[in-house]
Amino acid sequence: YARRWGYDYATFKGVALGYKEWHSCFNKLEILKQAQELKYDVLLMLDADAMVVDMNVDVFDVFPTGADTMVVGQAASSVSWNINNGVLLWNMTHSNTRAVVDRWRRESIRFLGATYSGGTDQGRFHEALKKELTEEERERVVYNSTGIFQYRKG
Repeated sequence: YARRWGYDYATFKGVALGYKEWHSCFNKLEILKQAQELKYDVLLMLDADAMVVDMNVDVFDVFPTGADTMVVGQAASSVSWNINNGVLLWNMTHSNTRAVVDRWRRESIRFLGATYSGGTDQGRFHEALKKELTEEERERVVYNSTGIFQYRKG
């Protein structure tokens, strides 16, 4: 897909943050950090269990242009912070992106340092959205991708 549209592609195998195998769900934070350092404008992130089905659609063409969009994701409910982070399209140049990503990373590192052995990056992502953005900001900058990203059982 990336080659077809002329985009860079990166993957991470192993555990970047944490020390248990299931901590690999936090690898996306390392990829986000690298994307920030390399000054990418837009970043599509897919979990290992996600895939692009329609190779004829350039996902960056569906990014809401002209909107104050920070991140695009599939809503899990009607509340603005409850989006699934298994497929996210980030506007890396948005004024709130760094603060949300940094908070998500801090919350995750703190979580991984605790003795608790369950949970995922999803809860830390939700906490970052809730703590870094007001409800009004979330309504404006978090875009519900229903109709763009579809979740189906394989």
